[in-house]
Amino acid sequence: MGRKTGTNPPDVPAQAATTLNPTDNAPETSRSGTLQVVRQTGENDATAMVRTATSALVRGTATGREFGKTVFGTDIDPTAYMETLQHQADAMKAGNMAEIETMLLTQANTLDMAFNRLATQAIQNPLMQQMDTLLRLALKAQAQCRASLEALADIKNPRPVAFVKQANIAHGPQQVNNAPPTTYKPAPAGDDTLAHGKTGKSLKRTIRRQT
Repeated sequence: MGRKTGTNPPDVPAQAATTLNPTDNAPETSRSGTLQVVRQTGENDATAMVRTATSALVRGTATGREFGKTVFGTDIDPTAYMETLQHQADAMKAGNMAEIETMLLTQANTLDMAFNRLATQAIQNPLMQQMDTLLRLALKAQAQCRASLEALADIKNPRPVAFVKQANIAHGPQQVNNAPPTTYKPAPAGDDTLAHGKTGKSLKRTIRRQT
């Protein structure tokens, strides 16, 4: 089979999944699902790509878009998605927990829905093994729902924190002295009074009686 000959089309550079933008201070809206990355001052392309790859926001954007494709399709703009995550993170750092509270409440509601759905399927299933599996999954959803509500309650009403001054743990005999250490001061010259309140002469008499 002979080879086809003809005029080759001009070379078109392939579009990268991540585009570096060295001039703008903020990323523009991306096209065709690409993520616009701002190259900071003093960075080269390799350093900017490494910083991007290690960013939790970028990773969350990539994962969130993949999970969201089944609901929202492929039209989710990655740059706008990452900017929204950044705004939410900045608000949380400033003390605004509204987005987190909404997320936890929504998750708890969804998990409660999953619990009721699985529990209903379990009770309607005549096979004991399948019923047991469905009930186990239902109880797992219930436990996660409770955990989400507990986290939400901790945010709304933080628990008091008790600071323990000292914790002494031993597997055998133990002596703990919490009083401040005393400083021994020698008696002045010519004073035979001892620390226990007896004089030197009375102490000698006591020793003679004991012997």
